[in-house]
Amino acid sequence: MQYVFLGDSPTLESGFSRVTQNIVPNLNLENKFFWGIGYDCELHKYDFAIYPANINSSWESVENAQRFKKFLLSLGSTITLWTIHDPFRFANYIDVIKEVRKEKLLKLICYVPVDCYFNKESDVDFLREADGIVAYTQFGKENIKKQLQDETKPIYVIPHGSDSFFKKTKENKKFKWFPEHMENKILGVVNSNSKRKNLYRTIDIFSNLIKLDDSWRLYLHSDPNGYFNLKQIALEMGVLDKCIFADPFFQTGIIGDTDCPKEALVEIYNCFDLFLSTSHGEGWGLTATEAASCEVPIALGNHSSFSEIFDEKSAIFLEDSQSVLYMGKSVPDFDAKKSAEKIYREFPNSKSRVKKAKKIVKSFDWEEINKKWQILIE
Repeated sequence: MQYVFLGDSPTLESGFSRVTQNIVPNLNLENKFFWGIGYDCELHKYDFAIYPANINSSWESVENAQRFKKFLLSLGSTITLWTIHDPFRFANYIDVIKEVRKEKLLKLICYVPVDCYFNKESDVDFLREADGIVAYTQFGKENIKKQLQDETKPIYVIPHGSDSFFKKTKENKKFKWFPEHMENKILGVVNSNSKRKNLYRTIDIFSNLIKLDDSWRLYLHSDPNGYFNLKQIALEMGVLDKCIFADPFFQTGIIGDTDCPKEALVEIYNCFDLFLSTSHGEGWGLTATEAASCEVPIALGNHSSFSEIFDEKSAIFLEDSQSVLYMGKSVPDFDAKKSAEKIYREFPNSKSRVKKAKKIVKSFDWEEINKKWQILIE
């Protein structure tokens, strides 16, 4: 049996690579191969081969899908293929799976981050080829099941783990990362600058918050030139001089990837007085659980995975407004003024929430999670 893993390369520092870093190396399997999205042939420490999924074009392209087919056909007669990514991105891989199955015995296991609400056939077409589907949360499972409408297809829930590397540090390094803001409170955001992360609303909430308390400063650990032009938005909202950007950490051009080492990110989290996410939806909400592990209070939307993992006793839930359309899906958005007022009102009483949130994220132990993966993949 050959085991092939397709996802963000464990050599990256993206959300999906956190998963591949913690799962793949710790599975007791022989003949492991990794088809790595974003892998650029760097030297690495892993005891399995990593192959670049994207050469000359996106990994989703027809050309790279055909490269992957040739790779699978070069392997032995029985293959287990494990994938992690949004299922609609595998459109050009559906025929690859069908063609390889004409010559090989191939089992397909899909780990699916259900960020929002599926509502189109194309959202789940790839999953129809799967032998097993795994969601991070019950929210994810129910949405896959609803759209797939196939009662025979097994769907499991295996949560994302909590990386013990993220924790409260003995020394706060605010003097290192925010030397000009030692007297300010830091509202921290660690999210990719994509449409779903809704960073326009982040700045909108902040602009309302400083009307109530001008001691806050907004740190955006995101590519300022991604989907939203963050500096232009901050300028138009009149808060540019109160925002801190992280340009040097975002040079690769890969959404979600960063040049910020985990050691530095832990120090940065520990400088936050409050973590904020205005995402339209999350399959897990990795940066929120990382912040909670560092004992930082968190403010989130009360929807998708967030409302399943956290509750009113462990997080400040932002105030919803009307829904908006995102990729054809109706998803929650936030009332900036009411959300800012809630943060202002509830932030001073965050200590008990911090303790509860830390207890929650600590329960998601990678060692226990990998036992479930070992059983399912074997």
